[in-house]
This record gives sequence, structure tokens and C-alpha cells, in this order.
Amino acid sequence: MVTARKNIALAVSIADCTPILIYDKKNKIIAGVHSGWRGTYKRILEKTIRKMLKEFNSDPQNIIAYLGPSICQKHYEVGDEVAKKFTREFVFEKKAGCS
Repeated sequence: MVTARKNIALAVSIADCTPILIYDKKNKIIAGVHSGWRGTYKRILEKTIRKMLKEFNSDPQNIIAYLGPSICQKHYEVGDEVAKKFTREFVFEKKAGCS
């Protein structure tokens, strides 16, 4: 979801996926993204930002993204059929473990 309408709030409903809220502080554009493994694979965040650039004339320097809590690798396992879809560019290795 992306909007420039005033007095509108966006929310992202998640369980273990990553909620991402995006704000263009100059143009007052907001976006809400639900990024599970399927959305991440389909580059939903990239597509959302591209939409903001093209349709709302956003400048990347004015965009702030807030990533909400999501499940960590320690507590989430995928099968080979999912893992093989992702190249190293998708992998984030956090040094500290999650609880």
C-alpha cells in the first residue's frame, strides 16, 4: 500500500514476516509492506520504492524505512525448495543470536 492522502494511517498485519513502513519526509508519502519469503523473493520492497519514485516523485534521500520485528533464523527453518530460490544477496547474517 502506498498513499499520499492526508489523515490516513497504514498498518501491516504480520505473524513472523517482516513489516516495513516507509515514509517520504518531503512529499509526505507513506507505504506499508508485508515482506515474507515470497514477497522478499518477488522484491516487494524494491517494487514499492520504485513505485514511490515513479508515481509520487520521491527522492531516495528523503525516504526513511522502518523494519518491524520478525522471526529470526534461529526459530525459522525453510526447506531446500525455498532456500534454493535465494542467492547470497538475500542472506543477512546477524552476529548476535536472537532469543
